[in-house]
Amino acid sequence: MSPRRRDDADHPPDEGRRARLLRAATDQLRAVGARRLSIEEVAAEAGVSKGAVYLEFPSKTALVEAAIDALLVEAGSRYAARMAQTPSPRERLIDTLRFVWEEAEREPLFATLLREEHEEGTLRAMAAGREAQADAEIAGLRALAQAGIEAGELRPDLDVEALPFVISLMRSLFFNAEHATGGRMSRARVLDAALTIFAAGLSAVPGDPTQTRGAP
Repeated sequence: MSPRRRDDADHPPDEGRRARLLRAATDQLRAVGARRLSIEEVAAEAGVSKGAVYLEFPSKTALVEAAIDALLVEAGSRYAARMAQTPSPRERLIDTLRFVWEEAEREPLFATLLREEHEEGTLRAMAAGREAQADAEIAGLRALAQAGIEAGELRPDLDVEALPFVISLMRSLFFNAEHATGGRMSRARVLDAALTIFAAGLSAVPGDPTQTRGAP
């Protein structure tokens, strides 16, 4: 794999070329995955030479990570816009899971990333190289749960500290739903039922004396 050349300072990155390479790399990732992605084929699809790829990205790994990061940024924008329309902390927690499953259904690369996270261990793949981002996501979910408790939407005995990891574990249901039913029910229906059960477990029950602060 060609290293970045010493005279790269004389050849500054080209935004148009970089965008074409990211699109081409994304197409390759969808078609063959990261391991089989070919720099030569990415270059050809983007209409540049192989050497030009290394003017933008120092390695194949850097190119793959940049392509995935671009998709994650887009998904993050969609998530933020969706959450902005959902003021209820309870509904935002539930919709966080729904959003992850819908994105995995819509974008094959997200499904691949979700599968890798599931296979490598909860949060491990997500956190690799992105520790600060992972910590921020965990803190955000905990704050949302606490807000839901304060608003009376969520049960006061909810384990706020563990909740982000429970949600992360539940992401893997996207792959396990069909196997769990042996093909007797669609994945969409099982996931909808899982969200209903998840919501019931989170929610405060009006009038239940065991779900008040300080109750034994």
